[in-house]
Amino acid sequence: MRRRIAIIVVAVVALLAIGAGVLFAISRTPANLGGTQWTLTRLVTSEQEQPLPATRHPTIRFLVDQRQVAGFSGCNSYSADYILLGNTLHFNSLRTTLMACVGPGLAPDERVMALEAAYQQALMQVSQYALLGDTLTLSGGGSIELTYQRG
Repeated sequence: MRRRIAIIVVAVVALLAIGAGVLFAISRTPANLGGTQWTLTRLVTSEQEQPLPATRHPTIRFLVDQRQVAGFSGCNSYSADYILLGNTLHFNSLRTTLMACVGPGLAPDERVMALEAAYQQALMQVSQYALLGDTLTLSGGGSIELTYQRG
């Protein structure tokens, strides 16, 4: 009986240690990922590259202390929570402002609105990231890729 209790205690302690390690890993965002703004230079959705406008590129900034991202999606500002474990990255609870995307003559700019929708949908499909120097790549499912440059 004592042996069985000892085994259970050891198992519980081991599970708690593993859980603490996972939570510690989730809470640690690499320092070179946060503290800077990343500007989108390439967007691939459904395995097709999307044309980016000459100005008003979407951006992302990792707010490490809050475990959130914030940025500009082409017309509106956005924020979302994130979970990071190793090179696995997931966004959830996307929040956006609701500004009108207007072009010349104050007409709705359909191209900017389509890009913004594609960008926001792609963000929610991200499942991993890679950081190489000043290039950040977010990808997911083999069909989306968002490439950013620092600054």
